[in-house]
Amino acid sequence: MRYSGSSSYKYIDKLITNSNNLLIIAPYIDSYYASFIASNSRNKNIKIISSSIESDALKILNNYRKGLIIRFFFILALLFLVPIYMNLISIILISIAIFLIAIFPSYENIKIKKPKDFVHMKLYIGDNMAITGSANLTYNGTHKNIETIEIITDINEINELKREFYKLWKRSSY
Repeated sequence: MRYSGSSSYKYIDKLITNSNNLLIIAPYIDSYYASFIASNSRNKNIKIISSSIESDALKILNNYRKGLIIRFFFILALLFLVPIYMNLISIILISIAIFLIAIFPSYENIKIKKPKDFVHMKLYIGDNMAITGSANLTYNGTHKNIETIEIITDINEINELKREFYKLWKRSSY
């Protein structure tokens, strides 16, 4: 199926939201889509290849490290303190740890690589659908610009696109 217009987001957002495994190649990713990916990343495996992620977007996608570090040290402290001080302090620490786990979602499942050469390709692959076309992973690219995308649902074509993705993934760096 082919779509042309200024509402590519209807298809791309659906793919991001409904897929457990996401493979993304986009030369440009803005903070809008970085936030969208991060907020939809729980229990998903996401691999991104991008030549030019906006610095704010990269911070959002890499922000999980702060949450992971904070959680790690709190859990480590609990492991040592709870057996020693089974009292009000340990209950408070457990409550704080649960609170931190809730407010710092884990995005450790988002991996980002930069290709050696500039890649202008736009490819979004989910579990049962792939999208190619001209739409960058930016708010303007999916909501405002008139773009053409192709929605692919044939599993053989999706598998071929996955093979192409992983060829580029192997040649790219973190």
